[in-house]
Amino acid sequence: LAQLGSRLAELGTRKVLVLAPPSRRFVEATLAVLRDFSPTVFDGAATHVPVEVVDAASAALERSGADTVVAIGGGSVVGLGKALRLK
Repeated sequence: LAQLGSRLAELGTRKVLVLAPPSRRFVEATLAVLRDFSPTVFDGAATHVPVEVVDAASAALERSGADTVVAIGGGSVVGLGKALRLK
């Protein structure tokens, strides 16, 4: 996590959408590291990545104007990130 901000800067990231579970575990620490990237949080990740969740996350991504997605959490969050990439 300590190197995330510098790595994203190297990649040219300007704005980040953070995907998280409803528990928002690690969100505050992640937002602190990403503060230079105007992060927006989508905290609706769910088990088995329901299509409704993908649609809601996709809408959040579009509204945020993010050029990078950061997934924090377990399999549901990572699965949601993959689904967004494929959409």
